[in-house]
Amino acid sequence: TSICDGEILVKTLPTTYATYNWSDGSANNSGSINAVGSLSVIVEDAYGCVGGDTIELLSVLPLAEASAGADVQICAGDSVEVTATSVTNGATFEWNNGSQSASTYLQTAGNYYVTVSASGYCDQQDTLAVSTFATTPIVITPDSSKCAPRGVSVNQDYTSYSWNTGSATTTVELGQSDTVSINVVDINGCSQSQSLAVEVYDVQNVFLGNDTIICEETAFVMASNVQGTYVWNTGQTTSTIAVFAEDTYWLEVTDSNGCVSSDTINLTVKVCVGIDEFGNETSFA
Repeated sequence: TSICDGEILVKTLPTTYATYNWSDGSANNSGSINAVGSLSVIVEDAYGCVGGDTIELLSVLPLAEASAGADVQICAGDSVEVTATSVTNGATFEWNNGSQSASTYLQTAGNYYVTVSASGYCDQQDTLAVSTFATTPIVITPDSSKCAPRGVSVNQDYTSYSWNTGSATTTVELGQSDTVSINVVDINGCSQSQSLAVEVYDVQNVFLGNDTIICEETAFVMASNVQGTYVWNTGQTTSTIAVFAEDTYWLEVTDSNGCVSSDTINLTVKVCVGIDEFGNETSFA
């Protein structure tokens, strides 16, 4: 018989005999051998009857050399090609995923082994581990205010960002309700994608008119063109006010969604000059 290098051939007899005398020196019911040669035993039963047997170990076969390669890490969902090697002549390969070539593709985390076989050699196995990189989940966060433009940001745990808006930064602004999508790549080159529907409230366009020049002591009436609650820089809270003084006036209007819009107008006051009934110049308001 033959064994593989590093193995021990153990022969075990029934325990019915009274004495055992093995050539390896053992005195129980088992003897062993790990080199080319013979293993013999002489037994005696309870009645004094003696018997014996011999087994020949004809060869100790060397192990085929096998290397599955180094452990690898991959991104979730990716695959990696690994290649086993052997310096044993005529070596053949079989992976535990069923592949029967030196190279195979692995996609799932786990331990994989390759068995290397060759004529005149005992099979040898080697193992490698495939693991996946840990990733940080994408968190898309809209600003608490839904008024346009509404900011949307993503956690800053990645090396590159690509929004469906075309932006490559960590934040974007939306002028209207839309679904934003982002693809990110982390330090290990692993990519992830995420989408979120974002609601955006329209903001009213307040317009007080163009900058205006009026005559002295002439009232100028300004009115809001949109609905809401009003705050003028004069302190008034009505939709319409009348002013006489030269100044810059502004109005802020808050709509039912809490969105604030504003406009500013510059008012200039000048002394107006005319001709009275006697042909004299005179100022008038």
